[in-house]
Amino acid sequence: MIKAQTKALLSNEALAEQVAGGDADAFAALAQRLGPKLAAFAAKVVLDAALGEDMVQDAFLKYWRQPDRYDPGKAKFSTWMHKVVFNRCLDAKRRKQPQPLEDGFDQADDAVLADTALIDAQRDAQIRGAIDALPERQRAALLLCHMEGVSNQDAADILEVKVKALESLLSRARANLKTALTPLKEDLL
Repeated sequence: MIKAQTKALLSNEALAEQVAGGDADAFAALAQRLGPKLAAFAAKVVLDAALGEDMVQDAFLKYWRQPDRYDPGKAKFSTWMHKVVFNRCLDAKRRKQPQPLEDGFDQADDAVLADTALIDAQRDAQIRGAIDALPERQRAALLLCHMEGVSNQDAADILEVKVKALESLLSRARANLKTALTPLKEDLL
């Protein structure tokens, strides 16, 4: 077992090798290193921050119980973990049942907001709405490559497609966003 300070210097793959040997400190280092980024990704996939965090916790728990499922010969650890989280998110979305709105949910808020904050919030909501309206695989490709900074090859591995297919998903996602946001162009600038 290596001290926690030294673990910070190890690669994800080296830590994963230690986790396979039962090293809880290596597991904690991996979870601390990758957890926040995976949670942000998952929240964007399932459109729910709390559920996204749950998916990451489930994925890490599954990994802790079966660390031998990671094969360093097939993918980088971060790529593999993104794929595990993405699959957990898809499973959760299939299971998720819509919840009825509470009584009085749609009542107008009487609070007055500053003009700039309101405009920014509306712009952000329009952009987020356009992204959320994308087909699931296009949205996932866009989130991975443009918001999570994952390479095209790693994103293709996560989505289980070829790089060309990923590039096609990205192209269609950009075209769909352009179409959706063009009428709002003046509002967005």
